[in-house]
Amino acid sequence: MRRLHHALRQVPVVLLVSVCIVNAGFALFRSYHTNFWEGSLPELARSVEGVRLSLMASRVGEIGYASDLGSSDGPYFQLQSVMAPIVLRRHTPDPTLLLMNFESTHQAGTVPGFTVMNDLGNGLVLFRKN
Repeated sequence: MRRLHHALRQVPVVLLVSVCIVNAGFALFRSYHTNFWEGSLPELARSVEGVRLSLMASRVGEIGYASDLGSSDGPYFQLQSVMAPIVLRRHTPDPTLLLMNFESTHQAGTVPGFTVMNDLGNGLVLFRKN
């Protein structure tokens, strides 16, 4: 009887510790799990590889970057990582080349004063200034 009483006293402690571990796991998952890009990062890298290599061959070191949603950091940093060593400059006042991310529609659009050079798909378009 004494053993049963001792075991029953430990049940709330075990439950409390279990709930704490599960909560900590969910908090870590929410903090470190991001899905900025609808596809995978390797898929994104493949979609920009041709343009990246072409820009590198032309000795272009940096291009402008803009998004139709303003300054959303996640897609910008993911694109920057797959475009390296080409630097994407946000808020560039007068870029010659502009990588536009149409995040809201994922459809290619237009930018006044620019001509489409390459539609990379999924709303990414490389423009050249007119």
